[in-house]
Amino acid sequence: MVRTTHRPVVKSINRFIRHVFVPHGGNSYRPYLIRRYGLLLIIGAVIGGQVAINLSHYGSVLGERPRVEIGQLYESTNKTRSEFNQRLLALSPQLSTAADAKAKNMFDEQYWAHTSPSGVSPWYWFDQSGYVYAAAGENLAKNFYTSEATVTAWMESEAHRKNLLSSDYSEVGFAVREGELRGEQTTLIVALYASPKSGGEVAAREVVTPNSSPDASRLSLLGTLGQSFQSLSPTLLGSLMLAVIALCVAFLAHIFRHMLPRDLRTSWYRHHGAIKTGVLLVVVGVGLVLSGVFI
Repeated sequence: MVRTTHRPVVKSINRFIRHVFVPHGGNSYRPYLIRRYGLLLIIGAVIGGQVAINLSHYGSVLGERPRVEIGQLYESTNKTRSEFNQRLLALSPQLSTAADAKAKNMFDEQYWAHTSPSGVSPWYWFDQSGYVYAAAGENLAKNFYTSEATVTAWMESEAHRKNLLSSDYSEVGFAVREGELRGEQTTLIVALYASPKSGGEVAAREVVTPNSSPDASRLSLLGTLGQSFQSLSPTLLGSLMLAVIALCVAFLAHIFRHMLPRDLRTSWYRHHGAIKTGVLLVVVGVGLVLSGVFI
């Protein structure tokens, strides 16, 4: 009977990991990860992964700027409501029609508010769509890159949060429109919440309409970074993690630079990859910009 063991395999894996990440005599204190071919392999993986993501999601190599989508707004809204033990909302085509009409009107009259400059209130759009409601509310947002970031911003505002989580509503409608608002390319997001009126009920027109609505362009630096990270594709997020790991390995190797072979000590900076890792960070940054995250 022959007894097999996995120890040689485990030892080989451990040895490989040590050569890749840890500076020691066996790799001349130059971890493979921050050598030329290691960094080229990372860059190749980053580019290949992003191309695969773009092809699978958008049907093109270049991809497109992240967008807010009605389906994702609806899913994120109900996910948030379920976390607070509120009933799930039904997606109403009538409310979505009303929301789209409101968004179009904001572009037509060049305003961003619950009431138009001509005095048209949000409830006008409910009536125009033929939706007879017992209770209704409206949330607005603009210039967010993802549905999740939009819902998060609403949850951070007391009045918008009240609308999003209200137990008075049973249905919701969304609209997302892009256009030029006051000279700037803008994405407007409208959410209309309501419950249809039944016999004997009186329509509640005096509902919460927040004084101001989330605007991604007015977020603080931390808020902008938070929104941007929510917009990252798995490939770009993984790229950032690889870049950070490479930087840590380069810094660790820098500490051991005095252990380099004598003929390499005068040019340690070329062999420890600090500059190469910086180039990798630039590559990742360009990927973020091309993906529209920081534009």
